[in-house]
Amino acid sequence: MILPSFLLIFIVFWLVSGKRVCVGESMARMEMFILTAMVFQCFTIAPPPGKSVNLTPDLSGLFFRKAMPNEFVFTVREQ
Repeated sequence: MILPSFLLIFIVFWLVSGKRVCVGESMARMEMFILTAMVFQCFTIAPPPGKSVNLTPDLSGLFFRKAMPNEFVFTVREQ
């Protein structure tokens, strides 16, 4: 049986690719980066007036440190 070339390339890629990965992962990461960049371009992000940002980690986790919850004010920038 002779396989079409695209199928042969797919089989070879599947065999040597190592761990399985999501085909759309790189596109999803790019979309998240673009969305985050758009938010930072359109808004000024700051703590509420009279408050400061708490940067001390929450050490209650067994292996991981978690950031403490903070409040932020998003103000639309004038374009």
